[in-house]
Amino acid sequence: MALSVSPDDVAEYAPDAPEVTDLQVEEALDWAEPLLERAGIVLVANSRQEREARRAVCAYALSVATGINASTKRTSTAKAAAKRIKVGTIELEKPAIDVQTQAAGFVVSAGEYRTRAWRHLRAAGVIVPLAVGASR
Repeated sequence: MALSVSPDDVAEYAPDAPEVTDLQVEEALDWAEPLLERAGIVLVANSRQEREARRAVCAYALSVATGINASTKRTSTAKAAAKRIKVGTIELEKPAIDVQTQAAGFVVSAGEYRTRAWRHLRAAGVIVPLAVGASR
């Protein structure tokens, strides 16, 4: 059975998370499907393994989306909205939001979603390596 996940499924998985695009979901599917195939996992509709695999794809898509948001925020600091503060005759201009802090938050989120994705794949039956290149 082919894995099928849409941006709506991702929104249902994590309602408070940023929206994802079809391309981000496709990237997540491209990541998960070969891992499932190599593990020899045959997904049966509505089985625990299939649900965990779908959750893994949702989490990975969110990792991709939040990672992209972080890099976008880091490179667009010059475009940040400015807030004018007037104290007496002195007027100051400062960023309305701390873009670097917001970008750092997205990076943390991306890592958390990536960890969740691996956890779901493990629950689906994929053996997750402890280190790159490590054998059993």
